[in-house]
Amino acid sequence: MQGRFVCHSRGVWPQFRALCFSLLLIGMVTLIPFRFATTPVQELDYSLLTSRSALEILGNICLFAPLGCALAGFAFRAQRRARLLWWGAAVAFGAVVSVAVEWLQCYLPRNPGLSDVVSNTFGAALGARCRLWPDRWPMVWWRIGLVA
Repeated sequence: MQGRFVCHSRGVWPQFRALCFSLLLIGMVTLIPFRFATTPVQELDYSLLTSRSALEILGNICLFAPLGCALAGFAFRAQRRARLLWWGAAVAFGAVVSVAVEWLQCYLPRNPGLSDVVSNTFGAALGARCRLWPDRWPMVWWRIGLVA
């Protein structure tokens, strides 16, 4: 007799494992070193345009894209309107995780900033977008001129 949740490529458990793995990866990459202070080491930088390199912003986007993709994977049988809700939930969850990480970085010798929150949230939104509507990307690439 099969269990309640079927573990196949479109089931719940692979999505749950992917979500846990992406959260673990985000925690390991963003919170190293793990030496927490009792008072904030630095204040949060609220400016959007800082002297951060494009490579760091791209890294933030790539780090949070699997999180959005994993959350959007739970909507594998959803209709169009429900997919929009799952996309919104993935973006909101990515923003909440990003704000939590940046707040924890205030107690670490790291540089938290609002630009990190924006790029992390964009990464979660992009990952969810790629998972929920993968068939529309060729038209997008063609319209912006990246594919002939």
